[in-house]
Amino acid sequence: MSAIEPKPLISNDLLTELANPNYDATRGEFNTETRALLATALPEMCRELLAHRQAQDHALEQSFRNQANDQLRKARATLLGDGKSNFAIFTACNTILEHSQDATERNAATDVLAQITRAA
Repeated sequence: MSAIEPKPLISNDLLTELANPNYDATRGEFNTETRALLATALPEMCRELLAHRQAQDHALEQSFRNQANDQLRKARATLLGDGKSNFAIFTACNTILEHSQDATERNAATDVLAQITRAA
């Protein structure tokens, strides 16, 4: 943790303790001190967990977006290259239809697929 990051309200030791409850805790029996601690700590733990989940979701979405962009680049390169098979063209056009946000590009891919289908 760097000097500019605030110390978390809930320590890792406390999280470990709460994650491994004793017998009384598993039955919902807490002393007054523990109840007060949970009343204070639980909202903070929930906020932290939600922030962590949102960060994970964002990272996953970014990863999918990066993969789609890589597939689009490869599909475009395939279509611009020489000596490609109908299968390669078919695959590239389907990739464009699936991932491109450019309506003109998607329309062109649809037209090419129609031409391949008619030629087959």
